[in-house]
Amino acid sequence: MGAGQSSSAENHAAGVLETKLRGSGDLTVLERAFECLSLSSDETGKQALIQRKKLEGCFGLAPLAVRDDGISQISQIMASVGSAIVGEYFDAEHETFDWNQLLEGYQKIIEATGVEHLKALFSVFFRASGTALEDPKSKVSKSENEGEGADITSISETQLQNFLLLCWVLMCHTRLPTKGNVTESGGVLEISLPNINSLMSAAVSACEKKSKGETSAEQIGREMVFSISNVSSWILSTIPALSECLVRYVRAQLTRIPVLSKVDSHDEQNRTTTSQSAESEEAGRTSDDKQEPENAKKDVLLLHSGTAWAVGLSLKDYTAAEILFRASCGIVEAADVELPTLLYRSSLHGRGLNRFWTCVDGYRAPVIVLISAQTQEESSPGAVFVMGTLVSSGFENKESSYGASGCCLYSVEPLFCPFRTSGKEKYYVYSHKHTPGAVYRAQPANEGIGLGGSYGKERVWLDKDFATLTVRHHAVDKTYHPGGLVPGQGFSPVSAQMLEIEIWGLGGVKAEQDQAKFLNRENLFSEQRRKIALFLRGSEQIDLAAFGNWENSPEKMMMEMMADPNAGRRQER
Repeated sequence: MGAGQSSSAENHAAGVLETKLRGSGDLTVLERAFECLSLSSDETGKQALIQRKKLEGCFGLAPLAVRDDGISQISQIMASVGSAIVGEYFDAEHETFDWNQLLEGYQKIIEATGVEHLKALFSVFFRASGTALEDPKSKVSKSENEGEGADITSISETQLQNFLLLCWVLMCHTRLPTKGNVTESGGVLEISLPNINSLMSAAVSACEKKSKGETSAEQIGREMVFSISNVSSWILSTIPALSECLVRYVRAQLTRIPVLSKVDSHDEQNRTTTSQSAESEEAGRTSDDKQEPENAKKDVLLLHSGTAWAVGLSLKDYTAAEILFRASCGIVEAADVELPTLLYRSSLHGRGLNRFWTCVDGYRAPVIVLISAQTQEESSPGAVFVMGTLVSSGFENKESSYGASGCCLYSVEPLFCPFRTSGKEKYYVYSHKHTPGAVYRAQPANEGIGLGGSYGKERVWLDKDFATLTVRHHAVDKTYHPGGLVPGQGFSPVSAQMLEIEIWGLGGVKAEQDQAKFLNRENLFSEQRRKIALFLRGSEQIDLAAFGNWENSPEKMMMEMMADPNAGRRQER
């Protein structure tokens, strides 16, 4: 009788959870996943169950593989991720799982908060690394009461680096196309790990400051060991989106299970045929296709995969962050996938505010600006650093500041750190270029690009020639949070020689199309004004049919007023 009551309670709890999931559409995903995973070759008539190995395989990281780059631990950890996820979210002891247990595991995912997600992410990492590696350093990661359920208290530098790289791999796998030759071919897809040196340096620096005077931070051998609480605090304040990578990965895998099941049902002959066709396509590619990646080498761009990932993790705008994540992965093969658009690069388009403005004018979407400069100060001559900013709605040619709270300043290299808006002032962005034919002013507005601070005393100022970058102390700025944009910056302004500047659009295809329409319209108006000026001087005849809808155009009104200046007054009378 007690067993019957227990079963009834479990069914009631499952029914309540099913009702919650039905509204969001997750119930359909889970039902399809359970139907595919619980299929067995024998018809026993028993309750449908999922084998543990099959569930672990679905949460595995195949077909991704890391190229040999000296960090062999990541490959070993990746092989144990599936079993670690099943042990964390579902059950570490059961060999089979029924429908109710699948619902309970999914409930742990959707009902957790950001801190709980991050805690589960650390737990999965240590489960995977504990299974894959027999490293004596891993002992410092658990409390004194060694055991399976011991709490994680600290993490070493090497473990922290592997943890961040594993998060990046999970994010890349989440963004694999569900259909196409990547997921359905059954082959191996090699990826290159990003450069996360600036992230690691920022994490170590922040944790060292917080751990001063604490016994939880110590040096074992040549490595520092930091408390998990300090690392978690840094992640949530600097790159908060990192805590969501495991949850999004599990959800994506449950969605893909029907597709993965179809892949497993393919026979070996189909896989061989697919691989042979892929080899023939590779051999049949033209030399231009093979040289295409060389035209935009990621290692020479300021927006490389590591920077794109770090900036994306710090953003609140999900659409812009998603575009940066795809660029960070570098494995997207679909033609319709939106990626960052290189609007302007000083070494490619030329330096100066005029050339810059012809490339970014009319782009009304978030843009990320990256500036590489070399200091000219006597205290640290020749020091190269990279800083950046996110402009939430594109650049505007104005004599006053503009922007919104979504803007952000960045220290990119050697330490990555975002400086978000404080809400105290609203001097987000200033960009101005003198336009030809403007009204003469005794004191014209400054030409250049400014960030933060106030007019004439911007926290960051780039002159109109794009030659000198001036960075003032954060004390002059109340718009953005305080912090050093230049390594070792003091109270005096730092003058640096600008080496490179890149502007990347994060608005997708729609923003590009809107900018193209804007530029075409501006070119049309410029050509009309030029022809009208020549016509008034008697130098050219105008073909009115070429002007489109001439009757409603402002040029027609202007020409009528020039021919009869009193026409407007007569209409008023």
